[in-house]
Amino acid sequence: MQPLQVLHEAIDNCFVCGKFVNPLNKPQAGLNRGEGNEIFIVGQAPGNTELTSGRAFSGNSGTRLNQWLIGIGRPEQTPRQGVYLTSLLKCPRPNSTTLFKKMWRNCEHFLDEQLELIRPHLVITLGSESFDYLHFVEGEYDSLVGQLFVIEDEPFLAPQPFKAIVHWPHPSGLNRWHNHPGNTERMAQSMAGVKKFLEVAR
Repeated sequence: MQPLQVLHEAIDNCFVCGKFVNPLNKPQAGLNRGEGNEIFIVGQAPGNTELTSGRAFSGNSGTRLNQWLIGIGRPEQTPRQGVYLTSLLKCPRPNSTTLFKKMWRNCEHFLDEQLELIRPHLVITLGSESFDYLHFVEGEYDSLVGQLFVIEDEPFLAPQPFKAIVHWPHPSGLNRWHNHPGNTERMAQSMAGVKKFLEVAR
């Protein structure tokens, strides 16, 4: 059994948070997280569609995410080719911020292990919470959204198991970020920069 498969089984069989989250609605075993080591996408937590479909980012958010992936050069018919998808929490998020942080402490080592095993060219965080836990450059979420940070170009960053990271908004249609004037162009510019980076990184 491959190390990543072993890790996925450990995630599927983890019920630690069931001590304080009841019920703990875990995605079905064998969640389709994609494959490949070019792009590593980090969301917040599985949603209702993931619980029923068994596929990461399978709802309306996934449709917009696919459009973004095509925008950075992924194939139109298979935009998730070479893309691995995961999230901070491995189970649906609670409404409580306190519980979210408690669950994250239990899940953090899973994300670290995923990154170490996959060692992608690029990490894409989706949304402010993923940004909060995975940004390495000083600054606020609103000012850093869309910016690409290449690790070797940041002299004060410790070595990371990836070459670059970019922070994108969550693709959910409920995210009002997409309605703000100028943000469509901001995303277009970000995608163009990411596409150029990936062409060189391959």
